Amino acid sequence: MPKKNDIFLYPRSIHQRMNRQIIPKHKQNIFGAILRSTKTNRYLLVLGREAMKWSFPKGHTNCKDESHFDCLTREVFEETGFIDLPRPIRCTHLRVGVYFEIDVEDEFEVNPIDIKEIVEGKWVTKEEALKMTTNIDTTFFFRALNKTSTYEHPVIILPDRQEEEPLENMIITQIDVE
Repeated sequence: MPKKNDIFLYPRSIHQRMNRQIIPKHKQNIFGAILRSTKTNRYLLVLGREAMKWSFPKGHTNCKDESHFDCLTREVFEETGFIDLPRPIRCTHLRVGVYFEIDVEDEFEVNPIDIKEIVEGKWVTKEEALKMTTNIDTTFFFRALNKTSTYEHPVIILPDRQEEEPLENMIITQIDVE
């Protein structure tokens, strides 16, 4: 039974009817980065130590005052060692988390800071990612990317990069349910 402030995500596909997924509280407030190198068209994935699955760098907000982008920046640094994130080009709701899609020109060396959580990181093509053991959001993203003509997922296009609107004001992840 839905409770107040549960998050609803509506994945859509030509091959499946509308399904509603209710995200439990402990899985809410997950923010991540889909980092893509524009030179190589490869994506950055990290291997989680506990689940031993590849995923995009992601994590939970530490407190109510931490903005979505601050959480994202902190998690990317902890899991990859990369510190200077460019402004995201769009925000995507996947199965569990909210991900900011970010283009970087060059691939950077991955040096996880939080080695208790992350084993390693590497840049992969979408074809390589589809053959890897990945978490639900990463699997969902690459399958959708592979079927771009038959799949739509909720996307929020962010304003022009010159715009200085705070990113945390641009997404809504919760709705009220009576």
